[in-house]
Amino acid sequence: LNHRRSIDQAKRYAERILKVFGGRKASTINAAEVKEYILLREKEGAAPATINRDLSALIRMFTLGKESAGRSSSRR
Repeated sequence: LNHRRSIDQAKRYAERILKVFGGRKASTINAAEVKEYILLREKEGAAPATINRDLSALIRMFTLGKESAGRSSSRR
């Protein structure tokens, strides 16, 4: 995320995802709920490429959370 535009896009992806999944632990989100999210985005008229970017952002959030949890447990 080296450019302002990329940062703004990442914020938009995060806002959309957090609107649906916010306040929940990642471990409580299952595949069926992700599929529901995809259907919701389709109903909202989002293009397939936009939905894919949303999902990429969600995957990245999971990855960063997992990495962060790994670092936290190794510090104990």
